[in-house]
Amino acid sequence: MALLAALFATVLLMALGVSVLLLGSAEITLASHDRDARALTYASRAAAEVAAVDLAALPSWSGVGSPGVVPQVSATPGTFVDSTLVPSAPWGGAPLDLRVLTTRLQTESAAASPSAVPVPAWRIFEYGALSRLIPEASSFNPYYLVVWVAVLDDVVMVRAVAYGPGEARSITEITSLREAGSGPPERMRRLTVRPGS
Repeated sequence: MALLAALFATVLLMALGVSVLLLGSAEITLASHDRDARALTYASRAAAEVAAVDLAALPSWSGVGSPGVVPQVSATPGTFVDSTLVPSAPWGGAPLDLRVLTTRLQTESAAASPSAVPVPAWRIFEYGALSRLIPEASSFNPYYLVVWVAVLDDVVMVRAVAYGPGEARSITEITSLREAGSGPPERMRRLTVRPGS
């Protein structure tokens, strides 16, 4: 009887130990996902700020909303541009096709716009791996940044997306108003900043 009680107590303690171990690994996994989500959010905000700085430095925004040699790319792109529109994913996944992503964004934008409101024409303005902005981030934050810009009259819309492993992404949108009579370089006043998912 004592042997049976000792065996039962051993099994119970082993089960308790395994449950504590599983609980600890679940906490580690949740913390890792939270860290990755925050890092993606910071990366998309950084991309939006890089684009805002480049927009503010331009003598004119007349070419920003116009198509370039490749129609999906702005005629006046920013300074942070990659060498290809089909870059390899920094995390080792399938290549990203920025033309397809632009078409998808344009389609979503057209579907979301009311019929009386003009649909913004989105153009790629900045694009590249986060490691080009922050070289030491390449090993632990293998993200790819894409910034689209659309101009409607005096309103400039910036949509920055940070892409990561496993279809992860974070979006930051900035809407700015061009200040009247500011002259070159263009000046803008931020109206909204919206983090997305």
